[in-house]
Amino acid sequence: MLYYNIDKMLPKKASPGNPMVYAVKGWVFSDSRAARIQVVVGDSVFDATDKTIYRPDVLADYLHIDRKLNSLFSGFRVPVVIEPVSTIEEREVYLEVTFRNGTTCRIELGTMTLSPYTPRELDIQTSDDTGLVTICMTTYNPDLEQFRRQVESIRSQEYRNWICIVSDDCSKISCRKQMLEMLGSDKRFIFIDNEDNVGFYHNFERCLEQVPKEAQFIALADQDDYWYPNKLSLSVKTLLKHERSKLVYCDMRIVKRDGGLIYDSYWVKRKNYYRTEDLDLLAIANTVTGAASVFRADLLWDILPLPPRNGDIYHDQWIAIIANMRGGIEYIDEPLYDYVQSDNNVIGHINFGSKPFIEAIMELGPMQEVRKLVKDKNRPLKVKSKLILRELFANTVSLYNFNHLNAEHIVTLAENAEQRGAAPELLELIRRSRSVRGLWKVHRKVRRGKETLNNLELWMLVSLLVNRLTDALVIPMRRWVRRLTQNTYATSAASRGAAYRMSLTAAENPTYGVDHYVLEYKRKFKGRQFVVSTEAPRRVNLLISQIDPQNFFGGYIGMFNIAKKFYESGYSIRILMTDQSEFTKENLDRIKNHDGRLKAFLTDAEFQTCYSFEQEVKISESDLFIATSWWTAHLASEATKETIYSKFIYLAQDYEPIFYENGTYKVLAENSYRLDYYPIFSTDILQQYFVQSGIVSSLNAGSYFNNPILRFELSEQQWVRLSKRRKKKLLFYARPQPHNSRNLYALGCLAIDRVRELGGFSEEEWEVIGIGGDKSTQVLPSGIRIKHIGKFNMDDYEELLPQHDLGLALMDSPHPSLLPIEMASAGLLVVTNTYGIKTAEYFRQISSNISAVPSDIESLAHALLKQSAGAEHYEQRLAGSDVNWPHEWSGALPDNELYKAIREVEDSMQHAAATAEE
Repeated sequence: MLYYNIDKMLPKKASPGNPMVYAVKGWVFSDSRAARIQVVVGDSVFDATDKTIYRPDVLADYLHIDRKLNSLFSGFRVPVVIEPVSTIEEREVYLEVTFRNGTTCRIELGTMTLSPYTPRELDIQTSDDTGLVTICMTTYNPDLEQFRRQVESIRSQEYRNWICIVSDDCSKISCRKQMLEMLGSDKRFIFIDNEDNVGFYHNFERCLEQVPKEAQFIALADQDDYWYPNKLSLSVKTLLKHERSKLVYCDMRIVKRDGGLIYDSYWVKRKNYYRTEDLDLLAIANTVTGAASVFRADLLWDILPLPPRNGDIYHDQWIAIIANMRGGIEYIDEPLYDYVQSDNNVIGHINFGSKPFIEAIMELGPMQEVRKLVKDKNRPLKVKSKLILRELFANTVSLYNFNHLNAEHIVTLAENAEQRGAAPELLELIRRSRSVRGLWKVHRKVRRGKETLNNLELWMLVSLLVNRLTDALVIPMRRWVRRLTQNTYATSAASRGAAYRMSLTAAENPTYGVDHYVLEYKRKFKGRQFVVSTEAPRRVNLLISQIDPQNFFGGYIGMFNIAKKFYESGYSIRILMTDQSEFTKENLDRIKNHDGRLKAFLTDAEFQTCYSFEQEVKISESDLFIATSWWTAHLASEATKETIYSKFIYLAQDYEPIFYENGTYKVLAENSYRLDYYPIFSTDILQQYFVQSGIVSSLNAGSYFNNPILRFELSEQQWVRLSKRRKKKLLFYARPQPHNSRNLYALGCLAIDRVRELGGFSEEEWEVIGIGGDKSTQVLPSGIRIKHIGKFNMDDYEELLPQHDLGLALMDSPHPSLLPIEMASAGLLVVTNTYGIKTAEYFRQISSNISAVPSDIESLAHALLKQSAGAEHYEQRLAGSDVNWPHEWSGALPDNELYKAIREVEDSMQHAAATAEE
């Protein structure tokens, strides 16, 4: 059986004005190891540059079926070149894998629509086009005083022939209003009020796209700097003097927010380089700051579009590379502006010291632990040796991952620069970052010239060598590697740091034989460092497990929408992740963009990890806490004890003890319902279950909300399209992972298989699609093939559902699950299961499209057979799509219920005080 997942896919639509290199990333494995991995786009075929990337997270999920451990090195990366087109084209995209046993699989990944590039330049009227400078400034919730100061410094430029495009990245309405007031009636400022938040990188891109054709020079501006009056005049004069050069940049002073001097030059602890012969250095570590730069407008044709945002890629480094390729760069050895160093800067002034590489390696976390262990005299030598070996392995993994994670932006820059075309001698310099020999040349150059690349070239060089050694030696010995890392590293992608940090905790604990599992039990639900600070603003804190795009489902959307209700009532929101020690900006951006209706709220929300006692969480004495699971309930209770209140809000999304077999987690989950909280239940029937089961009393039953579902606009044309298809489609909510066992995956498979035995679901008439798990193809005993298509963002999910006829979505809990209701709303005939008070009558009141039966194979199979017979009764399906369930959050949890929850928490202050007096 084939298992795969695409972590990063090609965009669905693109209009490239220049060749673009996108990276398709993911993992794939079978009974045999992959020998060749390719991505096919139309008639073009692209080979993987990496096809054996270390993926312990995949192994952790599939160890129960992957006895050969092929999943341990199943990661891949395929660079795909997309060329400009002259007409609209739609190209099929496939993943093609050839395994060592000779089998080949072709997996359909969808389509990519390409269209011709059309510039979006502004149409402006200027009295003098000679030497017009277009200033491109991007903004996002700026410090308004600093923004005003920057605007005035631009107005005060000696060079008078300029316009300034201010591209705002969806700042708060109040902030935008004040920015517009500061710009006033000055027609030289053009404020672009964008509807979408795309981040600083793509905001600069769309600002550059607006540059009018009359412009001759372009200057980049930050929202909070201060330009000296001669910044533009001296920069333009330098470019006019050096006709071949394409870009000029200047020095800067580094200052505090109040204007206090930090450094009088950018180059205090770093060497400057920018000549064409140093293009290899520039492609690895940038020296050309965007806000210091002015470049010729004809360079835009080569700059745009910017490369895909992979890793820590920055627009100014890309612009500098292109300028160097096209004619060269000049430098003004004089500060022409003040760079304000503050917490709001996307990237601040960085000191590239000359620290030896070995010293840098020794400062890695695992190596610090090795030094502690070496000095530890309380442990037996055998135990200590084993721990040291594991920490050394952790250090090796860090080095291995450097090129795949930390240096991803450098690879992206080099790949895209290569496609934009350059002289052969310049291409050789650009390519140096991608080979052992090239990186060694860069290192020799750094040593001889005493350059300061912060050892990046050495990190990349060693990482390449470790990767090659891994391919040659480690992969054949992967079973030994598994034994070495077992119980030391994470069991899923979202929690890779968890088990590793457990081992560190054990290493620091002088007690011999501390069980790592016990330490993890303790970490999960207690022992955080909540510190009351008079400087901390009052917040509503939403405690969630993690932010992981691969495991972002309806429950998280419900959590965020509840927090959004508090946000709309004027509260500042902080989201605390209790099972992540760190998170990436890329994952955070993917979460923010998952659902457009949440994007503005999530952009304003504050995100912070709350993984263990090591991370201090500052709170005010009047902070409110919302728990979203049993373990976050224990943590919310712990945090609330530091405030003036005794209650927290418990968002109950299911009866969680049933998720576990008899054991510690089940008991701890049950205990969470004995804490002091105000409950908000996800669905009315879950609230009824808690009351009828005696878990909460009817007097303390709190509030409930029925999570809104999507509204589908179904039309007669859609039914016509469905009726013309060769095969009807069953959509199965298929989540095979052990932590999703409540969705009864195996039972669903057996029921589908039983339908074939009963004479239904013939191969000629039906196609079975699985959604919600990883991408793979599965064959049931009867011969039915299930095509697992993975997970989707909200837009794609909304488009996908109405393309099916029949739905199967199971949930072994009192919660009804939103998916069967959403399937019914999309016009599908649905089969789901009953559970206690979650009866067939309950679902009938919601939609006539839903058939709920007991969760046994025969009942489910016969229900599927009966529903499949009505697949062509489109009028019945359309009538059943009018579900008795909310579609909007405005009606799901009324404001009065929200205020009731807040009052209950705030009243608990008085109760706590009275109890203390007694």
